[in-house]
Amino acid sequence: MNERESLIDFWGIAPGSTVLEIGCGQGDTTSALAARVGAGGFVHAVDCAGTDYGAPETLGQARERLLSDFGGRLRMDFDTDILAPEFSPRADGYDYAVLSHCSWYLKNFDELVQILARVRGWARTLCFAEWDLRLTDPCQMCHYLACHVQAVCNVFAPSPLSNVRSLFRYGEISDAIKTAGWAVTNETRLRAPESQDAVWERGNALLTCPEQIEAMDAPPSLKRLLLSELDELRGYRAGEIAPLNVLAITGI
Repeated sequence: MNERESLIDFWGIAPGSTVLEIGCGQGDTTSALAARVGAGGFVHAVDCAGTDYGAPETLGQARERLLSDFGGRLRMDFDTDILAPEFSPRADGYDYAVLSHCSWYLKNFDELVQILARVRGWARTLCFAEWDLRLTDPCQMCHYLACHVQAVCNVFAPSPLSNVRSLFRYGEISDAIKTAGWAVTNETRLRAPESQDAVWERGNALLTCPEQIEAMDAPPSLKRLLLSELDELRGYRAGEIAPLNVLAITGI
């Protein structure tokens, strides 16, 4: 069982359920959700990015692949902002609203609260997952550093190529959920040893951050610190890299 299937088990999503997934990306969680709800269920997956975003597979290519696999039980909308007045949810609402590994892509804490508050009126249960900044293994430091560098760079020199624009601590996530009107009913931390996110984020930080650091209007001491963190990232070898744990939460 992979991490996404373990998440769905923890959330308690059953066959026949209706699901709104926010920030679906290339559909790692989407495919697991569509498989779980079965032919009698429905998954409406949305993302603010365009169909040409993503590599090596774009979001548009991912949609074509997933729709061919899951047909009428799945809808995927890109270039879609659920905070926009024109966004139209399913008329009967949803059993579950899912935010899986998407919150770090948001601009700030306020945007997270706004999204959580808006889906509060559409779904009966909240299912949330994000990487957990509380390290339990020294090999997770590479993932942590890669995300930290990207987040800081995007404060001073935002890049459309960055996967990490905000980092939310455990306490901030709980606060956002409660501020939006949800009551946390359960939470856990899951390991994700098969995930390649640590490797991908390291590569993305090394690719995008040097140019951002050069362009940013920031104190020289901060630039030197970020460059030293990039040097640290370059030194990691495959056996020294592990993904962060996953914080999983349900709310009503």
